[in-house]
Amino acid sequence: MFLRKYWIPISVFIVAIVGVGLYYLQTRPPKDPIVIVKPVEPLPKSEVKAPVGDTSQGGHFHDGTWHEGPHAKVEQPPPAQVTEPTVEINHEWASLTDEERLQRDKEWNQQVIAEYANDPRYAELHTLMSENEYPYTPQVQAAIREAYKRVRERSHAYDKAAAEIRAKMNNPNISPRELGRLAREQHELYERYKGGQ
Repeated sequence: MFLRKYWIPISVFIVAIVGVGLYYLQTRPPKDPIVIVKPVEPLPKSEVKAPVGDTSQGGHFHDGTWHEGPHAKVEQPPPAQVTEPTVEINHEWASLTDEERLQRDKEWNQQVIAEYANDPRYAELHTLMSENEYPYTPQVQAAIREAYKRVRERSHAYDKAAAEIRAKMNNPNISPRELGRLAREQHELYERYKGGQ
């Protein structure tokens, strides 16, 4: 009967005791100690005057003492000589005729086309480069630059998306289910990128 009648005041009293106990048991940083600083009298300034006469014309002070004569002149190093950067000349390339250079460029172009042939990311570039005769016209060169620009943009977009997924996967609080979903998403993103999409 006693508990039925007084359970609310007893509960409030117990909560008050716990609250006051927690308040007084909390850690507080110690107060800064009061530091008493003794005043220090400044040192008297030494008033050293230059001697009067002929010596005062060329003398100078150092640390409160008088020295006769001017400062010793510090010799400046001579200015560094600027030399032109040396450029290594490929004498083999310089000795080629225009026809030989064009032939080497064509060979290099065929190597690039062969590299692009099996990679779907470069399908558009491969088509442009293989369907047109080298040396390319300015219109074909502009189209190749635009196609390569799109390839670079896709590559940057892939790198950005992959970095975002990796950042999410590095979260230590990630659930195994979420980790698996992100791994699948990363794999799909890679497959789309390799497929040239």
